[in-house]
Amino acid sequence: MVTSTSTKITYRNVYCALCNGEMQERNITEGVVPLSFWRVNVRCHNKTVVESIKHFSLDILRNLIKEK
Repeated sequence: MVTSTSTKITYRNVYCALCNGEMQERNITEGVVPLSFWRVNVRCHNKTVVESIKHFSLDILRNLIKEK
């Protein structure tokens, strides 16, 4: 995921940001870093949750998102 430093809009990836005009040439030539890249690290020490996550797939997550 990336977030625009100027509009504060978060995109799924850098390609989505590109398609929405976040990487304009003037920003780059002015030395402005147009995007902030996310670094995600998730930790869980609850054994029940960890076991549940092992069986959780991206397809399930996508379906949950679509339902909302």
